[in-house]
Amino acid sequence: MKKYIIGILVVLLVIFCSGCIDLGGNNEDDNMTEVQSISKGGVSIQYPGDWVVSQSSSNYSVVALSQSDSIDISKVGQVTVNIEKRPIEGDFNNFVNSTYDAIEEQEEFTLISSGAVIVNDMEGLQYIYQSNDGNVTKEHSALWFNHNGEAYVILCSAPVGQYAQNQGAFDFIVENFKFIA
Repeated sequence: MKKYIIGILVVLLVIFCSGCIDLGGNNEDDNMTEVQSISKGGVSIQYPGDWVVSQSSSNYSVVALSQSDSIDISKVGQVTVNIEKRPIEGDFNNFVNSTYDAIEEQEEFTLISSGAVIVNDMEGLQYIYQSNDGNVTKEHSALWFNHNGEAYVILCSAPVGQYAQNQGAFDFIVENFKFIA
């Protein structure tokens, strides 16, 4: 009987210790475990520690976040999450859809997909598209929500070759987005 108890304790000890030892393959960036937050313009956002508050070229921007090593000389990031707030003109769905009807007519934009989404128990619309400014082709995911009669968009953007590698950070920021007030 003692042999069984000792055997079980040894197995439990091995299982416990294997969870505590880093074998070199699962070493995550320490900054990804740090979480920062900002509340501004009626929204609250948590974001990874290797991201910073940055500048945006949009007049509607509430807050812009960028991966810290993607910021250029003008303080605008190439890998960004930009939260914008716009007054709704008419029906929310028509307002959002007309925005993309207009950009689809421009050669530098390519719509990939669109549809309804639910994020954090909020119903919204999602548009995934690419844009080309002549120098860089970027992929964008725009999540639109109607809150208190205003349209909010969470716009995740990155150069096409960097979008997939930043998907985890984009998802983290979107999952930790909340309306306040």
